Amino acid sequence: MVEMFSGLSCFLKDSSDVSQTLLEDFRLCQGYTFLQDLMLRLEQAKEEESQDALKELVSLVTCLTTYGVCELKPAGLTTGAPFLLPGFVLPQPSGKGHTVRNIHAFCVLQSAFLRAKTSRLARTLLDAVGNVYSADPANYFILEAQHTLSQLADKVGRVPEAQPKYFELLEFVVFSLNYVPCKELFT
Repeated sequence: MVEMFSGLSCFLKDSSDVSQTLLEDFRLCQGYTFLQDLMLRLEQAKEEESQDALKELVSLVTCLTTYGVCELKPAGLTTGAPFLLPGFVLPQPSGKGHTVRNIHAFCVLQSAFLRAKTSRLARTLLDAVGNVYSADPANYFILEAQHTLSQLADKVGRVPEAQPKYFELLEFVVFSLNYVPCKELFT
C-alpha cells in the first residue's frame, strides 16, 4: 500500500505543479482520511517491515505538504501582539519545495498524532511536524490557524516519551523564529 501511495505521490507532485485538480480530487475521494487510517493501522502491526513502511508513509505525507499550485502566505499578526521579541519579522515563504502549500496533508500528520496509540508513532509524527516547520520559516505562520502546538500539547501530556520532541518544537518557534506562540501557550 505504501509503495502504491509512493507512486501516486509522484504523480500528485508532478500534476500539482500546473493544477490543483488532482489534489482536490484526492481530498474529495477521502485520500487524506485513508492516509491517516493507514498510518494508524501500520502503527499496530508488529512486523519490522510495517514499521519501516510507516516511516516511509510519514515521510511521503510530509512531502505532500509542499505540493500545490497556490502559494500560501502567513496570516498577518495583529499589531501590538503581546510578547513579540525584539527583531521579530514575519517571515515570507521562501519558495516552492519548502513552503507548505497543502494544509490538508499537514492535517493528516496532526490528526494521526492525536489518534496515535504508540509513542513510536507519536515521536515520528512530531519529527515530521518539526521538519515541516524548519523547512521554511514561514511554515509555522502559514499553519498557525491549525493550532498545532496547543492540540499536540493536550496529547503529549499522556505520552511522556514524546515530550522532549514537543519541547524541541516549542524551542524552535521561540528561538529560531523569534516568536512567542501566546495562543498555543495560553489555551
